[in-house]
Amino acid sequence: MKWETFAEEGANVTIRMLMLMDDENWHVKSAALQSIGSMSTLIPKDMHKKVIKTILESTNDPDFNVKIPATESLGKLKSIIPASIRKDVVRRILDMSPEEGLNVRGSAI
Repeated sequence: MKWETFAEEGANVTIRMLMLMDDENWHVKSAALQSIGSMSTLIPKDMHKKVIKTILESTNDPDFNVKIPATESLGKLKSIIPASIRKDVVRRILDMSPEEGLNVRGSAI
């Protein structure tokens, strides 16, 4: 496979995952978040910030079935978090309310 084709496919899959993370169904969101967490090498560099911001927004979802995979994905993708938003990610993880417990905070570590 040519490098250009690989890069294009990575972008296409990333765009699709971003769309699925915005789905109304928590099952779909959860699956997309779990999938994108294992895609660090496929996500184009110019999409890192958008991906991390979208995942970060998902940590505010009221459904734990979305929130937990979102925090797990942030942990798995920590190597691609742009420096410009790293503080926001750390702040969000640390600010998660105590009633959410280690289930959510621990997922991102």
